[in-house]
Amino acid sequence: MSGTTEAEALLAHVGANHPEWHASVDEPALPAGRWFVDIEHPDGRRVVVEWRPGHGFGVSSWTAETPPSYGIGADSTYGELPDVLTRLGDLLA
Repeated sequence: MSGTTEAEALLAHVGANHPEWHASVDEPALPAGRWFVDIEHPDGRRVVVEWRPGHGFGVSSWTAETPPSYGIGADSTYGELPDVLTRLGDLLA
């Protein structure tokens, strides 16, 4: 896909501000599909940010001791990228 998406901007932010975390992006097959930014720390903590153009962001987090529950939706949702970056600052600290 061409251009920089909000998911790619989020990936760049994590790399620049939280280098101890490893982040990767899973692109959708279709332009209107869901993007996923997977963020993982060596100690087992994980955060996943789902972004769907025009619909906002969903954020879920867990640790090695408390694995995720699939199918229940995001822990929190946000409409704008700056709000997600603020939340990630808390989660990745």
